Amino acid sequence: MTKQGRLLLGAVLAVISCRRTQSAPVPDGSPEGGATTVAPSARVPLAPRCKVATTGPLLSQGGGEIEVGDAFPFGDRVAVGFVRRAARDATAGVALVGTDLSANEADVGLVRGDDPAPKPFALGPRLFAAGITRSRGDAGPAAGGLSWFRIDGARVSTAAVTALPHDDSPAFDVAAGESGALAAWEEVATGTTRGLVKVAAFDGDHAELVVPVSPDATDADAPQVAVRTGGYWVSWMAHRPEAAPEGVEAGPQIEAPGEGREYRWVEILAVDASGKPAGAPRRVTLATSHVSAYALVARSDGDLDVIVADPEETREGAGGRIVRVVVQADAIEAPVVLLPEGVGRGAPAAIAASSGSAPWLTFSDLTDHVGLLPLGAFTPDPSVEPSLEDARPLAILGQRLLAIRGKGGRLVAMECGTSASPPLAPLP
Repeated sequence: MTKQGRLLLGAVLAVISCRRTQSAPVPDGSPEGGATTVAPSARVPLAPRCKVATTGPLLSQGGGEIEVGDAFPFGDRVAVGFVRRAARDATAGVALVGTDLSANEADVGLVRGDDPAPKPFALGPRLFAAGITRSRGDAGPAAGGLSWFRIDGARVSTAAVTALPHDDSPAFDVAAGESGALAAWEEVATGTTRGLVKVAAFDGDHAELVVPVSPDATDADAPQVAVRTGGYWVSWMAHRPEAAPEGVEAGPQIEAPGEGREYRWVEILAVDASGKPAGAPRRVTLATSHVSAYALVARSDGDLDVIVADPEETREGAGGRIVRVVVQADAIEAPVVLLPEGVGRGAPAAIAASSGSAPWLTFSDLTDHVGLLPLGAFTPDPSVEPSLEDARPLAILGQRLLAIRGKGGRLVAMECGTSASPPLAPLP
């Protein structure tokens, strides 16, 4: 995905009981042959669902600023990856946070200034994390890589290290299945400027490097991973420059200073438990799309929701839209427009939930107000949430939403309802 350009969009999602399957799928499985449907949507923001119940301590008592990464429920607590950025260095860690806002931290090592937070996951009753680590001084390709950590309380041990290119800080994602986990990351193909996606499988004791999964002719980045029956889904953003209109010289247009306008679309590939392809990549969106961001949300019925942020406006100042595409084992359903306009900045982001609870999504409107959407709702039913301003939601445990607020990492617990509230006046 282009690093600059239009602002990333927020996300709104609803689970619709009736879904249309494309009537004329194209050979690569993309939804180009199916008609786009529009889901009913709430156009007026609803009253807040959440209120702060408890305010706790800072996530880290060691000072510095906290950058929060992914989180997921682990038993009766939430495991969350973070980076603590101090004056001289940055340290990655994983914290276990309870509903009482107690937190136990485990440091996993030094990171470079722009390296992302580690991503925790569980294999059965054991807690692990995958993260990019560097040695002090950051010298040479052997200085670090994608490390796989075992975490037992404050004790951390390295189970395996997957070597990564040293000249960049790759985006990566990880998902855990029944007996192992799979990581996907982006890097630049040797001797080119083309991005490619690679994967590595982890069984709890060692990791095995697998060949690149994105096609040789594809310029790919922004990888994501989700569990599927028998393996995983691996997705990425593909992009290519647009051809200049007739009579107009090719070159930078409106994407960003010095950057040409380009097509951006989502592709997805089914792989087995070891990361080997189990078919050919399929397009989730049109190859002439301008997708700015996307998210994967695994469903309990085995299907996969791909939530796409589309910046194309139906009219000037209307804002972007949110589209859902359901990916099945042998088909990709026709896209459904969940919110036709009014979407502001922020990438699609699902909030994990404990077993038995439906996950939620965060979104933002054109004035950057933060909102929530319970994914179990029949129709899109967003709410504006002042209590989430300057906060990063972690996970939902029961009826409590745990979040981290501010640069210092202040822990907060919120009580949230899922039912609709009386609508507020439209935001200015």
